[in-house]
Amino acid sequence: METSQFVPIGQRRVIFTADIKGFGQMSGPAKKHAQNDLADVMDHAYRAARLSLEALYAALEGDSVIAVIPAGLPEADTVAALVRGAHNRLRTLNRGRPAEGPLRLRFACGQGIIEAGGTGLGGDAIVEVCRIRDAEPTRAALRDHPAAAAVLALTEDIYRSTVATSEHELQPEQMVAVRVVEKELTTTAWLWVPDHPPAFGPQGDPTGSRPDGDPTGPGPGGRSRPVDGGPAGGARDGRCEPFIGPGDLVPGERFG
Repeated sequence: METSQFVPIGQRRVIFTADIKGFGQMSGPAKKHAQNDLADVMDHAYRAARLSLEALYAALEGDSVIAVIPAGLPEADTVAALVRGAHNRLRTLNRGRPAEGPLRLRFACGQGIIEAGGTGLGGDAIVEVCRIRDAEPTRAALRDHPAAAAVLALTEDIYRSTVATSEHELQPEQMVAVRVVEKELTTTAWLWVPDHPPAFGPQGDPTGSRPDGDPTGPGPGGRSRPVDGGPAGGARDGRCEPFIGPGDLVPGERFG
């Protein structure tokens, strides 16, 4: 798939990225297969979101890809469609990968000003999206759920603009806030693991309650209640036990 080589430096854009779990332990042929499958997954994500490839910038390097989404699109629907397209294609591909085992991916999405880096993209927005993608709570979501093929991490602002007030398959009660501390970055990310119901508690306690008896489940109005605080900076770090059950994906007609 050919995408634009124009980098929208200085422009505010949505950023969508993915990284392959366990890439360093793969054999040479397995790495090549995984890279091809990652490109295939992202291609389906772009098409599900009906993106113009001429306006899309995407860079695949090693075990990860970063895509800068074109401007002028409805943000909530576009993010949901990217996630839906990627997850559906990943499930399909994994049914045909019995010998090598399933491809497992960490996705992340954020937004901000695109800047030039030393060898490509840079700036705070790119750094934050990549940090939450590779953060320990995001890694723990896959490690603690060996049957899960993917985990999605959203930045706080993307969560608020695309999940908290929108109607699509990314529902607030199916996500949890976690504290991310990665190098110079301390922030809150919202995690979603497809096909796994919510089960959050202190250090992975599946009861979903904290030592003080305050539940960590959905708050008033069905909105997700962040663990150990809130979006302002109190969400817990460490292990997480994510989310979502059957019927998590909706028909494409809802995104027409």
